[in-house]
Amino acid sequence: MFGALAARTDPVVLDEVIRHEHDLDREAAKLIREGSGSEAISVYQRAERVTVSDDPVARREAMVADWWERYREGSDAQMIAKRNAEVRELNAMARRRMRTEGRLGAEEISVGEARFAAGDQVITRINDQKLQVFNRERWRIAEVDGESRRLWLDGIDTAKRVCVDSVFLGRVNPRDGAAAIEHGYAATIYQAQGATLDSAFVMADPSMTREEFYVATSRTRGETFLYATPEVQLAREEIAPPSPYLRGGLEHIAEAAERVGAQTAAMDEALRSRFAQMPSDQLIQQLHELSAEIGAEQANQQAHLRHAERVAEHEQIARLLERQGERLPEGRMREARNRLEAERRELPAVPHEARAKEAVIQSVLADRERLAAAAARVSPPSYIKAELGERPSDPTKAREWDKAVRGIEGYRLRNGIRDRDNALGVRPKEPRRALEHDRAERRLQQSQRQLNLKRARERHLDHAIERGIGR
Repeated sequence: MFGALAARTDPVVLDEVIRHEHDLDREAAKLIREGSGSEAISVYQRAERVTVSDDPVARREAMVADWWERYREGSDAQMIAKRNAEVRELNAMARRRMRTEGRLGAEEISVGEARFAAGDQVITRINDQKLQVFNRERWRIAEVDGESRRLWLDGIDTAKRVCVDSVFLGRVNPRDGAAAIEHGYAATIYQAQGATLDSAFVMADPSMTREEFYVATSRTRGETFLYATPEVQLAREEIAPPSPYLRGGLEHIAEAAERVGAQTAAMDEALRSRFAQMPSDQLIQQLHELSAEIGAEQANQQAHLRHAERVAEHEQIARLLERQGERLPEGRMREARNRLEAERRELPAVPHEARAKEAVIQSVLADRERLAAAAARVSPPSYIKAELGERPSDPTKAREWDKAVRGIEGYRLRNGIRDRDNALGVRPKEPRRALEHDRAERRLQQSQRQLNLKRARERHLDHAIERGIGR
């Protein structure tokens, strides 16, 4: 529903990522957010951030070993997995390592099915307003009193110390029945959702969705590492060709990182069902027809916002005068309020239908663009090869090649280009479309320069000269 509301209004959008210290992590998270999971996994692979183990047991061992290297040095490191069963296994293995290395106190108490000692990292699973302890907060146990069943907890994410007693420890989470505290060396994606870590060690599970991958891989200031097992499928080529990005049999992980798991509002689902049946050229025409309605909706919304600002300004002036010991005559106050209320009633209603249709159409077109670009990368058509050549083996150039393919396929889809010999088709005569064609051509030329494709640049120059002579 939040997505549906945002599509129907003009929300404030935060798009600058400031958490990550490394460009690699910032870029990989952005690729996942935008639906390019295969590219994101490839980015992590090139930086040697992906470990592929033979089986789940070896994967857990690798995660715990790498986590321990950072954790024992004092790094705020955490393992992240989707499934509760995996989190329990990882926590048990991590705690055994803590005990073996002498990092835990001798005195222990049991809470639920787990045991806790001084030195343990834990997550609280219930809310207690009086203690200022909340669900999913991370703590380190400072002291244990086994006789009175009390724990002293030092906050990891907040600088505070609390003491929890046997009453607190005897409570359970009302939603899932979890004990009041759990070990916190590993956490589920949802438990880690609000955390900011130095290092994250993420179990890449093929049951995850794009949204879950994005949360899991965007937790760190520092580095994120992925752990997977290869796909077990003997005849995958009968279903889909291997990804040009990946190595190590990780197509199933890349597919998960691109699988949309967000629910759709019922009203938008009806629109999507209708628009998904329409050809792309009809959808583009719909967008053009909606532009005037969208402008009117936005103008009406801005009028309401300006009126709300005037009302707030009037109330602010009245409060300021009152604090200064002055007061406007009651008659004038009433008159001003009545005038503002009358103006509000005169404002036209703010419809949202056109913007809702636009958002759903853009989403359908974006899905088609991604599919077209993926198909073109796997088996490049002749017009792609003519402009860009084969996909380079150099990782940096390969990414530029992929970017250019997305640009070509996006332009072709949104402009109904079916020319199999010319990537961008013939330059249109209509001024607006001609301008769009020129922008697409400049972007393509920039990619060709990055790829050092001299021959393609010369061909574009010839086209430009011909256009100039024709005029």
